[in-house]
Amino acid sequence: MFSNFLLTNRDDKDSRKELQRNQQKIVDELRRQCKSFNKERIISQLNNGYQIDRAFHLHVPNEIKHIARKHGLPEVKWGEIYQNLIAENIDDHTKLLLAQTIKYSIKNNTASVKPKELLEVLRKNSDAQVKSEFVWTLSYQLSNSFTKDSKEIINENFIDEINSIIEESENKLNQSSVIFLNDQLQRYFYGNHLDYRQSSHIGIKTSVNYSKKIPQNIVTKNQQTTKIKYKNTQSEESTDKLSSINVFKNLNKKIKMNSNIESLPTIPDKVGSDTSIFRDTYKEVVHLYNTIKSGKSLKKTDKDEYLPSKFIGSEKKWVPANAYSAKFCIVPTQRMLFPYVYSILLPLFIDRMIAAIFLEISKKHMLHENAIVVLMECIDSLDHVEIKIFGNANKIAKAANDIALYNHTRTNWKIINTLMIPVIIPFKSAPDVVANVIHEINEKETTDPTKIIEIFSSQIIQIRLAAISAIYNCARRTRAILSEERLRKIEKCLVHEDIEFRDFVIKILQISNDTNYKTLFDKCLENLAQNINIDVSLDYLYQQCETEHRCQELFNEDIITRVSYLFRDSRLNAEMKTRCCMIINNYLEHRYTKGLNDVQLENYVYFINDPHVSSDSKVNALISIVLTAEKNHLLPEFVIRTLVENINDSDDKFGNFIIVTLGIVS
Repeated sequence: MFSNFLLTNRDDKDSRKELQRNQQKIVDELRRQCKSFNKERIISQLNNGYQIDRAFHLHVPNEIKHIARKHGLPEVKWGEIYQNLIAENIDDHTKLLLAQTIKYSIKNNTASVKPKELLEVLRKNSDAQVKSEFVWTLSYQLSNSFTKDSKEIINENFIDEINSIIEESENKLNQSSVIFLNDQLQRYFYGNHLDYRQSSHIGIKTSVNYSKKIPQNIVTKNQQTTKIKYKNTQSEESTDKLSSINVFKNLNKKIKMNSNIESLPTIPDKVGSDTSIFRDTYKEVVHLYNTIKSGKSLKKTDKDEYLPSKFIGSEKKWVPANAYSAKFCIVPTQRMLFPYVYSILLPLFIDRMIAAIFLEISKKHMLHENAIVVLMECIDSLDHVEIKIFGNANKIAKAANDIALYNHTRTNWKIINTLMIPVIIPFKSAPDVVANVIHEINEKETTDPTKIIEIFSSQIIQIRLAAISAIYNCARRTRAILSEERLRKIEKCLVHEDIEFRDFVIKILQISNDTNYKTLFDKCLENLAQNINIDVSLDYLYQQCETEHRCQELFNEDIITRVSYLFRDSRLNAEMKTRCCMIINNYLEHRYTKGLNDVQLENYVYFINDPHVSSDSKVNALISIVLTAEKNHLLPEFVIRTLVENINDSDDKFGNFIIVTLGIVS
């Protein structure tokens, strides 16, 4: 029921009902407006409600809380809310919502309340949740007083009253709220010391700053009871902070990027061979490809000798003349075209399947040196690999033109379409690995020679990719395969345009101890700036900053600034940004490094406020801040304010970490 304090002199029942209807309309409209983002309309409707009933908040406590959190509640509303908070006839749930309302209003700097009134609310309420909310509220009020350079003095009596109230509900209050209040009291006294605003009650006689030791007679945490104590010793404070810093350092050691290469399984070889004298090279490779794709292993002779002997080079393949074209050549055009086209396609198909076979084998076996030698032939430019496969760069262009012309003729001459079968009909049942070529040329009847060349080139790209992937798997098993000659050849591929191919180049070079690490480091930084090869580049930077000697050689303040700016790059996902933070944490762990500068910390503020980053990931940012505070002995005010603002906007775990962080840096 609505409060009728304005209706005490009204006897007219109709007037009462009319007033209540108006009240309900305002309530309904306020609830509707709360779903919008129009602050002016929301506050206007709220004022309308208060004009009718000074206790209007009792009827819309949820909405009042929502308004306070989004916009803050005007300070003039505090008086009536205060009276209801200390009243005994208001239920605890409503009081909890009103307590949160005041908390958010003070946090948003739209209201300011006398600390003594907040203490009175704490005294008058027994519910632990309500009391905890007002401990938070008191903390924010002190924080605002500090930043606004308030002249209000918090003396020893005030501290004793807080201690008394907290001790009464010691095991029921939210401990995070108590710790946060303690931190704000410390900051409050720091602010007074800095400006020489001394209170005779406190008894502080020297001016200090954040880089110096903490005064003895100042509110500090007690680790055993987690309650506020007015007097504590300097040694206890130092031990407490050191313990908290070590917690963050140990946490950083636990949160490690998985830069170690996992070992691959090894399956014993089977001796013998499954090849047949009745199968030509194409049919033999199809047979071996289907065998390994079915989950079976190839025998030693086939994988170590036969397949390497047939890989890369048309001269290595044996296919009987016209074996695939004779029975399909019905018209003269086919007799001229098919044999030539097949002389191009067969080597391409065979090499494509062999490369895929080697990749599958490398996942379970160490490839034989014979296979590695021929796979290294593919670690080259696309044009050079094309020449190695076809023998002549002009062959592929001629084949593409002939196929395009043939398909064009088939499309235009429907009468003889039944005689002019698709060009590569003999390969209709070819393995899936070359299915794209079959589909594009046979079924889509591509008539653009440029498109056909692109189809052929895509197969060469896949051959190269399978080759370097297989070499990478072998290098994971043993670095011994990465001879100096091979490393230099692989290093030249850092400039190749194929991004996926270059991923494996960086991965291989990361494994080797003989890589030109400075060149690779610079290339990874360049990749990050260009938003390419992000994952492997971050992995390499993380690896290089793990040891102090290498970190000191490669990293400096400018590099860390460049990495921190990646927090603002919208092209990077949250996981990538978290890894950037982990790199910086490794850097900060080393003795020679300084803490983060203001520019870098501004980038960290962006990271902490990023809604797409999880609270667990943001803990990495807190580690950076703690390490910075330890090295620099101070933090800018904008960092501390950011932490305070994020306490209640995140989950409990992150909020607790923030509180511990504030306890360290304040």
